[in-house]
Amino acid sequence: MKETSLSVLLATNRQPNSYTADLARSLAPHCQLTMGTDNFWLCLRRHDIVHFHWPEELFSWRNVTRQGLIDLRALLEGFYSDCKIVVTMHNVQPHYGDNPLFDDLYKLLFGFAHAVIHFGNASIQLYQELYSDVPRFQPKPLDHRMIPHQSYQQLLARIPKESARKSMGISEDRKLMVVFGSIRHEEEETLILDAFRAAKVPQKSLLVSNWKYFYKARRRHNPLLKIFYKLREVQWRRSQYAVFHHGLVSEDDIANYLQAADIVFIPRKKVLNSGILPLAFTFGKVVVGPDTGNVGEWLRNTGNPVFDPHSICSLGQAVESAYALADGGLGKKNARLALSDWLPENIAKQHMLLYEELVSRA
Repeated sequence: MKETSLSVLLATNRQPNSYTADLARSLAPHCQLTMGTDNFWLCLRRHDIVHFHWPEELFSWRNVTRQGLIDLRALLEGFYSDCKIVVTMHNVQPHYGDNPLFDDLYKLLFGFAHAVIHFGNASIQLYQELYSDVPRFQPKPLDHRMIPHQSYQQLLARIPKESARKSMGISEDRKLMVVFGSIRHEEEETLILDAFRAAKVPQKSLLVSNWKYFYKARRRHNPLLKIFYKLREVQWRRSQYAVFHHGLVSEDDIANYLQAADIVFIPRKKVLNSGILPLAFTFGKVVVGPDTGNVGEWLRNTGNPVFDPHSICSLGQAVESAYALADGGLGKKNARLALSDWLPENIAKQHMLLYEELVSRA
């Protein structure tokens, strides 16, 4: 790629998911890159591009105030008025957020944006439905650009499947469904258990990376119930029916979870995007997820199974289909996509092309 002197501020921080760090790493050779929400608020230097990801991250994810929105608007109208503003539409709104000012925050940033990056076409359509009437603070029409989520090539480790399973106490003959990533609410925990139980698959096992104990959470103040749930987990682990890991998985252990899997399940009822999809594709796994947003779009377009989150029958059938597709080699096809079109350097080129086009416009 032709070298550029563009100054780019990624107004985001490193996340438990390595997406932002990976994006920064792939962009850095091609521009003068600065990263971090603090660098946005401190106004230390001028930039050609200011690129936002999760708007609520500017306010430590939850602390949006009316004064904070006033301050943000003042910066966008003042210090950053000569910058080109880009927003990646990761979410429609924060997951399970209850602050009514979140909606105002999203509309404010979209109103100042010169371009919005989408991971799929479903996202563009959703934007038109929800934000087409947002007041515009830029003279030119908003540029909607579809750039896929990058793959996780740097996490690939050539760990044999049997070694990965041995490290977790799971036999080679088990049909393993892995749930990776955060479980955000009790309803997602219930979705996992419903899907797994409904699937008529012999020798099935469930491995969950970040179990939160949300299930029947309102009664968990009872110490006897806590003991009951813990004993049930021990029983499931011994029978290899289910293995639950509590807390975040270290980056070094991610490959073990993905290499051990036969299929990967995305436990969301309503979701726009999920980094689990490109992560699982990177490792050559079949993915089953909800038929919503860009997740449903990518799964359907690549032949991976989708489910209706409100139908237990649909959940079971999707999981059964995923196992059959895994046996048929669909995972290898998923990996070819992730390790070609979705390579970080290819995604960086698409970002840089957008940045350069925006800056070149009068």
